[in-house]
Amino acid sequence: MPTKPREPFQVSYIGDQYSFDGGPPRSAKLVAAVSWGWAPGHDRAERNLLCTDRKRTGWTLWGKAYDDWDSFRWMYAKLAWGAPYRGNTVRWAAEQLLTAAWSGERDGYGSDLRGAHIDQEGLLMKDDIKRIEHEVFDALEVE
Repeated sequence: MPTKPREPFQVSYIGDQYSFDGGPPRSAKLVAAVSWGWAPGHDRAERNLLCTDRKRTGWTLWGKAYDDWDSFRWMYAKLAWGAPYRGNTVRWAAEQLLTAAWSGERDGYGSDLRGAHIDQEGLLMKDDIKRIEHEVFDALEVE
């Protein structure tokens, strides 16, 4: 009996507009906590969280960052979205959406996020994150 063909996984980069309004549901799973330190006073730390929508049709990757410049509160941003939900593991969806988020930031802002320090593993392990980092940023020209 023929099997139903699997729907292709569609991914969209949403952006990185952090705000204090809203955030992921409490059921969101930690993808990883990652930080970068380029120079004194020039660093970045982000927790990535993954959740599904209420109807379980797709996945959303959230970024969580601490505003240590102004309000000293947590800020959130929807970074990427992917669908369908069914037929894809949570770990696989996390890889696809983190890749999309970092690729979108590279293409939109010229960001080079090589040299990430993995502060906490979650759905993705250190080796997974390093592989994604190399896949996304190794193509950049060295200045």
